Amino acid sequence: MAKKHVSVVILSGGDSGRMFFPKPFLLFSSRTTFIEKLIKEYFVFGCSKIVIVLNKKIFIEDFFHKIKNKFKPLIVINKHPEYGKFYSLKLGIKKLGNEPFCFIQNIDNPFTNFSLLEALYKSRSKDSFVSPIYNEKGGHPILAGSDIIRGIKIKKSLDVNLRDFLNKYHRITVPTKNDKITANINTLKDYRKYFYYEVKQSV
Repeated sequence: MAKKHVSVVILSGGDSGRMFFPKPFLLFSSRTTFIEKLIKEYFVFGCSKIVIVLNKKIFIEDFFHKIKNKFKPLIVINKHPEYGKFYSLKLGIKKLGNEPFCFIQNIDNPFTNFSLLEALYKSRSKDSFVSPIYNEKGGHPILAGSDIIRGIKIKKSLDVNLRDFLNKYHRITVPTKNDKITANINTLKDYRKYFYYEVKQSV
């Protein structure tokens, strides 16, 4: 499979406090967890690097060993989830090298698919970020250009809101009819809005 000049950082460094269950292991289908589904989507799309930032409390060695053997992701353990999302992103970005483009993917939106990634990638720009929109509302994931990647790397402060940081850059919007791009699955109520599976250990 030909690799594209783009990577992805999948952010799963939080403690899933509002869900009371690790989000990576929520079931997307009867046989697939959120994290497995997302990794496969980016692997099939052709990302050159797939970086997963995990909270150390939810790292299950046997589970991720199987994933590493199949999809070869880079796993980064966030030992300080209390530092917030931007810190997790910096940890992941450090693993990219000189990659010109990077998808930023939250674990709490597992609805990414090939056609969405293709649409975002076609609109890529080194000094901008690309965002899907549904009814004028932004969604997930976003695609960051090299200027933004570099800006994240050199930012010293950890007390940074990612949205505020991105607002300093040009935004390219890609309309979509997929309303699920706006989903944020942070609670059991959120999960049950989209899925009927029981929340139970699935690994």
